[in-house]
Amino acid sequence: MSLKLEWIPLLELQPTPGNPKKHDVIAIAQSIVRFGFLDPIELDEATGRVTAGHGRISALRALHDGEVEWAREMMGARGGEPPMNVQVLDGGRWAVPVIRGQQFASPAEARAYLLAHNQLTIAPAWDDDLLAQMVKDTMGLVESIPGWTSYALSDLVNGPSFEPELADNQPRLDTARLHTCPACGNTFKT
Repeated sequence: MSLKLEWIPLLELQPTPGNPKKHDVIAIAQSIVRFGFLDPIELDEATGRVTAGHGRISALRALHDGEVEWAREMMGARGGEPPMNVQVLDGGRWAVPVIRGQQFASPAEARAYLLAHNQLTIAPAWDDDLLAQMVKDTMGLVESIPGWTSYALSDLVNGPSFEPELADNQPRLDTARLHTCPACGNTFKT
């Protein structure tokens, strides 16, 4: 069986139970709202379960259902329109691109792929010089990048900043910065 891309209703996708990977669902949703849905879900034909894309599914379901405030705000900023590359079916249901055709030898092998896929995306380190240059080039064009705090971006552009040491009796000021999401207008501390 060869790989193919197929549009599947979001609510029909069945995650692998017990997926240990935690996701920053809000940052994933911000990225999808801003850039569109660009990374298809992957499905194991043998089990019918998702092997890659659990965080994307959670983010899209939150945006679709609007049951949490941040999702309602993001969708409100879009005028209720779904993100790019998400199809709207009859009844307002969303469908997303899914890579089909992979059939793992066993459920254990599918879980091993899930673990490898997640680990391989987080395990490599950054080339600090190239990262700093790309952030400097990008920050002149955009205010924020989903998944990155304003502190981390500032440190990459300007070098690490350190808070001066204070005497024990001197009150520490709240140094958190307020950040407004360009997609939804939601303000939060970073």
